[in-house]
Amino acid sequence: MKLGNKLMAVLKEVHEKKSYRFDYASFEDYCAKEWKITASRAYQIIKGENFRALLIEAGGDERELESLNERQIDALSKTTPSKANKILKKIRDSGEKITAKKIATIIDPEVLPPASCKTCPTCHQPIKKPRPLPD
Repeated sequence: MKLGNKLMAVLKEVHEKKSYRFDYASFEDYCAKEWKITASRAYQIIKGENFRALLIEAGGDERELESLNERQIDALSKTTPSKANKILKKIRDSGEKITAKKIATIIDPEVLPPASCKTCPTCHQPIKKPRPLPD
């Protein structure tokens, strides 16, 4: 389990069990002092961990799901858990590396321009071909 995934699991458990109350006045204080993050950010992280649990319940491979980072989980959360597991299988079966960008492209093909388009390396917007000059 990656460090980020451990943080996801720890924050979820601490929040659910309210174990922060032993040493801190609030969950916000716990997050700020213990992890140097806002409570809002902690809730985002917990949301990702909750979606990972839904993916496992929907038949996802627990070991594979533990290897995913927060950005990949966030990209998968844009669809249902069963569809997300199918997307992971599709990527895995293709032999490609699982990335948040690849997941987003499968969920919404409009996210990225077609491979045949030339794109700006900075902003990834399609580079338009110049119009031919009139004769």
